[in-house]
Amino acid sequence: MRDSNAAQKHVWRAAIVLLSGDRQRTVSVSGKSGRLLDERQTLAVRVQPGEMEKGDLVMSVHEQIDRYIGNQSPAKSEELRDLHRRILEISPDAKLWFLDGRNDDGKVVSNPNIGYGSETLSYATGDTRAFYKIGLSANTSGISVYVMGLKDKHYLSETYGSRLGKAKITGYCIRFKSVKDIDLGVLEEVVADAMGPGSAGASS
Repeated sequence: MRDSNAAQKHVWRAAIVLLSGDRQRTVSVSGKSGRLLDERQTLAVRVQPGEMEKGDLVMSVHEQIDRYIGNQSPAKSEELRDLHRRILEISPDAKLWFLDGRNDDGKVVSNPNIGYGSETLSYATGDTRAFYKIGLSANTSGISVYVMGLKDKHYLSETYGSRLGKAKITGYCIRFKSVKDIDLGVLEEVVADAMGPGSAGASS
C-alpha cells in the first residue's frame, strides 16, 4: 500500500526556467525557497493533485510584480502602480527583478522588492553580486525606494533631502508614508540619476 505521508511530503515543487532563445534549462527545487528572479526567468509552481484544479501555475516576473502590487491595500496599490509606471517611463528598457523576501529556508527576512536596472555590487570580501539599481517596496508605514551601489552614505540626503519633501532618508533608502508627502519630480530625478545616462531626466 502506498505511503500517504510520503505522497504528501512536498506541498509543492518549483522550477526556475532559464530562457535563452529557443532553448531552456529547468532547475527543480522543493519548499518555499526565496530567490531573486529577473525578467529572463519564470517561476513555475507545480501543485500536488487535488490542491489546484488547473495543475501547473506559471508566473513571469511581470506577473509576480503585478500580483504583489495588487495584494496591497487599495490606496498603497494605486501609489505603487503609479511609481512602477513612472520608473518604467524613465527607463523603459530596464531589467526587472522581483525578490520575494524569503531566504533559502523559506523564512521571511525582508519585505518583497521590485527591482529595476542592473549593476554589479562589490563587497569588502572581494565577492561581487549582480543586483538591481533601484528597488521599490511596500512596508507597514508606507513605501521605500532603494538606491543601490552608493559609496557615499550621505549622498542622497545632501543632494535631494532639502527638495524631496517629507521623507526619511538613510544611506541608500528613501522612505515616505505616501507619495502625497513628497515631490514626485525630485524622486523621478533620483531614479533617473541612479539609472544612468540614457534615462529620461538623467542629469548630464
